Amino acid sequence: MAALATVFFAFLFVDERALNRIEDQLDVAVAQVPLRQRVISLAVAEEVRVDPIVHAIDRACIGRCFSYANYEPCTAAFRVRCSRNNPIVVDNYADSYAIQTGGYIVKPRDFPLYGVVLRPGTQSGFTLRLLEPGERISPTHIRFAPGLFE
Repeated sequence: MAALATVFFAFLFVDERALNRIEDQLDVAVAQVPLRQRVISLAVAEEVRVDPIVHAIDRACIGRCFSYANYEPCTAAFRVRCSRNNPIVVDNYADSYAIQTGGYIVKPRDFPLYGVVLRPGTQSGFTLRLLEPGERISPTHIRFAPGLFE
């Protein structure tokens, strides 16, 4: 049992270390955003059942910016709720889902909207980009943990 527990926690440590690195890189990118602006993350985890980085942008924005695609306010299932056409978060779940999974088209009322994107040509590190009205959002899939069985 001790050997099995050691292997389990070793794998858990490797995964959490990778997630912490991603969150640290998001923090650096979000620090470039002007205060109180809307931000979305255009990075999703590759080959996982549940995306462990979906809320990383929410944590990076605390006290600095607004996580525009946060689904919690628009569902009315949580304590924090939003009104229609508010300037902070999307006001319906369909838009929130489309931003998180791709296919959302930036509307003129969304502007200015910043996207945290994977640095071009890399598999790590993020940069900030101002998204234009009419632009179709397309998230980048990133591998956050090492592939052990390839």
